[in-house]
Amino acid sequence: MLNMRQLEIFWAIMRTGSMTGAGRLLGISQPAISRFIRHTEDQIGMQLFQRTSGGLQPTAEAEALFPIIDNIFENVEFARRAAIELKDSLSGRIKIASIPTLATELLPAPIASFMKQRPGVNIGLKVLPTKQVVDRVARQQVDLGILYGPIGHSALMVKDLCVTEIVAVVPRSHRLAEKGEITPEDLDGEAFISVNPHSPCGLLITETFERAGVKPRTRIECNHSLMTYSLVEAGVGIAIVEPLFFNADRVHDVVVKAFRPAIVIRPQVIYHGGRPLSRLNARFLAILSLSTLKLPLVQKSEERPARRNNVIDLAGMKAR
Repeated sequence: MLNMRQLEIFWAIMRTGSMTGAGRLLGISQPAISRFIRHTEDQIGMQLFQRTSGGLQPTAEAEALFPIIDNIFENVEFARRAAIELKDSLSGRIKIASIPTLATELLPAPIASFMKQRPGVNIGLKVLPTKQVVDRVARQQVDLGILYGPIGHSALMVKDLCVTEIVAVVPRSHRLAEKGEITPEDLDGEAFISVNPHSPCGLLITETFERAGVKPRTRIECNHSLMTYSLVEAGVGIAIVEPLFFNADRVHDVVVKAFRPAIVIRPQVIYHGGRPLSRLNARFLAILSLSTLKLPLVQKSEERPARRNNVIDLAGMKAR
């Protein structure tokens, strides 16, 4: 059985054409190279090189063996480069699942920045409802999930990305567009566009209206915030929905108002707690977290500590 050192010396001689060249390549003296080759030939029971006045001449057997061993060392070099790239997070694959709103609002800029620095990285992005995002992460089918919490799953780790609040979106021509803030009572009898009532945000919005004793006249149920804004712009109704950080300028004939009592929401990253994040995933998460610091957040609850008695915190709600 030949060991890796013997294979390396044989490979170096074939690559350089001489024992002296092999010695320089490997940092070994020429006599040591010669001893290794003699030992190798004795061990396998056949001659690999003929010694001539012009130097070493590979035998037919050596010529036949060389492509196999050369392939081994090509793979070794490939593995070495791959290890360096993985260490530096320059290659690999990240699998992400995100709810639609946060996929369009939070992910494009950090993904672009991350991949620009790492052309060898591949990202798989699935846009899914909240329950499916949680399920994919729990089953370890994706590395990271992006959603609004709470999720209530003991196997998953949670990282808050930022804090913002639910807002009221009103047609610019509507009488309520002049108000400074919107309450559930303002919407009694108004045409209403609802988010998914079974989502974390939807559950809390429904509970807020129930506490106020107001039953909005729901016309449409929509699970995508940007589409909800467009429906408001078209005059279908008023929406209580997550804020748009970047895409609000796509709709023009709406006004965004504070909603009271304030409903605090936290975009979150979730990942499986049963295994540590890879270096690649950790680097992406760091860039994503940094990018949220630049978000034009609509209303951060921390900026109004005096109003805490009028704030409902989604993260503090028990997951349903």
